[in-house]
Amino acid sequence: MTTHGNEEQGMLDRLDSALVSAIKGAIWFPLVYFPRQLQKSFPLVMRLLRIGLLLALWGVLVFGPLMFLDEVGEPGMAVSLAWTLLALAGSVAGVLRFRKLTRAMANTKKPESLKEAFV
Repeated sequence: MTTHGNEEQGMLDRLDSALVSAIKGAIWFPLVYFPRQLQKSFPLVMRLLRIGLLLALWGVLVFGPLMFLDEVGEPGMAVSLAWTLLALAGSVAGVLRFRKLTRAMANTKKPESLKEAFV
């Protein structure tokens, strides 16, 4: 009896595994490994880039509907303006909430030793 079928099956399994690993690597390297290396090499630049991207995303979310005001009628204009005002109010509320949580965390007093924590 020949074991030719088992050899082909083993080869197909290895080829399948290699292709799955290649696909994972093609996604993992540019989206995970490369940014991590940049973060380690240039932490300040990466932090500024992240802040810039987040600011741009915030601007698109809040003011994005206003870009389409010239193409819509009265109801669309009202919805766009309402969205912008609501998003701005939500942004202010989010910043105030973050500030409140930060202050609350700063005011929590930590015990000097663990003995005080378990008394």
